[in-house]
Amino acid sequence: MRDWFGEMYKKHEKLGDFEYLEGKGKRLSRDVLEGDVLDRTIKSANFVPEWVQKRKDILVEMKNVIELRPHLDDQELEEKIDQVNALVRKYNRKCPPVMQRGLVSEKNLEDRYKSWQ
Repeated sequence: MRDWFGEMYKKHEKLGDFEYLEGKGKRLSRDVLEGDVLDRTIKSANFVPEWVQKRKDILVEMKNVIELRPHLDDQELEEKIDQVNALVRKYNRKCPPVMQRGLVSEKNLEDRYKSWQ
């Protein structure tokens, strides 16, 4: 099995591509050496996992249903709750298992909204 990364590194090292890197020869700062490399890289890249965005979308939808609730008949309310639950199911498929949430019902809508905040 070939080491593609190692080959690329050696090629660029021979070409001198690493000679003029900012900070070459200086000590690394403490914050670079601490914590999880993946977490730090994701944060510095401003990357938002899809499930985090879905969580925000669910909060918006739940708030809309709560605000519209007095103006909806039973069937419309049920349809809106079904839409929220469809989003919750998508969220549960994308997020880490410990972050999964239960479905929403007419009875627990406000409580679920508070727990999602």
